[in-house]
Formats: sequence, C-alpha cells, structure tokens
Amino acid sequence: MPVTREQKENQVRNLADTLGSAENVILVDFTNLDVPNSNELRRQISAVHGHYRVIKNRLAQRAIEGTKFEVLSEHFRGTTAIAYSSDDPVALAKTLIGFSKKVPFLKVKAAVVQGQHIDPKAVNELAALPGKDELYARLLMLLKENATQFVRVLSAVSQDLMNVLSQVEKKKASD
Repeated sequence: MPVTREQKENQVRNLADTLGSAENVILVDFTNLDVPNSNELRRQISAVHGHYRVIKNRLAQRAIEGTKFEVLSEHFRGTTAIAYSSDDPVALAKTLIGFSKKVPFLKVKAAVVQGQHIDPKAVNELAALPGKDELYARLLMLLKENATQFVRVLSAVSQDLMNVLSQVEKKKASD
C-alpha cells in the first residue's frame, strides 16, 4: 500500500518536532546493515539516551529546512539514517564509531554537534574525547583534592598555634 501525502506530511512534521529538541545529529550510511545489527545499534544508541531513525531522504530534507541542521541537506543521498540526542554528543559519537569498528557497513556521513557542522573525521575525534560522566568524575576528584589540601593547611595552622602555645606554657612553667 503506497504512503499517502498526509502520512508523508505527518512524518516530516514528527521528524521536525523531534529534531527541534535535539542538540546533536549524526548522519550515517547503513548500506548492507542487516536487521540484527540494526537492532543492536538502536539498543546501544538508546543506552546513551540517543535515538536512531531511518527516513526517506527527501522527507528528511524537508524536515530540516530552516533548522540548524539544514547544512546536512546535501548528505541525504543513498541509504541514510539519523542518530540524534540532546544529551552527551561524545557518548553518541563513541557509540557510532565503536559500532562501525565492529560492523564496517556503518559509515558516518556528517554531523551537527551543538550547532557546529562537522565531517566524519571530526566525529572520530569527538569519539576519542572523554564523555560527560568521565569529565564530571575528573572535576570532582580535582575539587576533592583541593578541598583536602585546604583542610590540611587549615589544620596545620591550628597545629602550629598549639605547638607555640605549648612551648610558651612550658617556658612559663620552667621560669
């Protein structure tokens, strides 16, 4: 049964609404990707709070018209899927790049990450960065380390004061 014009318009509207809240979009070529691998990819992307969607190129181009993702229009050629999230772009990139290493059928075409248009090489570089959780852990470790050092300095001052007072008391006692 052919898709009606109304159904196509609904698909365009739904994708436009969905991408309206997304911060990061990565386009991938999924030629020769079989169903089990496709399902596994969806599961992995979902695990990092992302989404994966296959849509007709022309409908996707219409959906991104006038948005920050319009620069991706030229990349909707051949088999194209959209991976998107409003969360951590590094996690999404790591998932796609890691999956493409195991299943070489998946190839990154282009991306828009937090308003910046980037090429596949930059997506690889993004995937090499530490994720949000790792950066938060590093920041907390640094803050904890600085707080610990601060407490040591403060306790050293009071310890030194106690030593001085103890010495003064001993001197007075011996006089």
